[in-house]
Amino acid sequence: MFRPANLVTIVGLLVAAFAAPACLAQWSTDPAQNLVVANGAAEQVQAKLVARADGGFYVSWLDASSGYSVRLQRLDALGVEQWAHNGIVVATRSFSSTQDYGLAIDTAGNALLAFRYNDGGGTAQILAQKISPAGAPLWGSPGIFLTADAGGAN
Repeated sequence: MFRPANLVTIVGLLVAAFAAPACLAQWSTDPAQNLVVANGAAEQVQAKLVARADGGFYVSWLDASSGYSVRLQRLDALGVEQWAHNGIVVATRSFSSTQDYGLAIDTAGNALLAFRYNDGGGTAQILAQKISPAGAPLWGSPGIFLTADAGGAN
């Protein structure tokens, strides 16, 4: 015999079954399936990762679409992007190749990046930038020059 309680149970199970995928974390359970944080037209290289005290992470990389610009994304503990997909641009550079750079985190949860930068006069310098958890550059644009001599960082 059909009872209204059975209908409610069936509908509830169907809703739960179809809603469950939307509730899953962003981290993949399949090691062959990567979490995509950047998928621009050009290559994204030299990714770095640092853990945050809240269980989240900062991920940085160099994006070849505009001279290997430095980009950054913040992920929460579930792997959900906290900023727009493809992250934020920390520095626009005009290089045709890459160099190593640094990514660290301070006690306040800010990302610290140090990288080679063209100062506009044709001299490559070393620049540092501090990015807040909200994605704001805390040391102005383009950041703080760590080298300033005529010989640059070469």
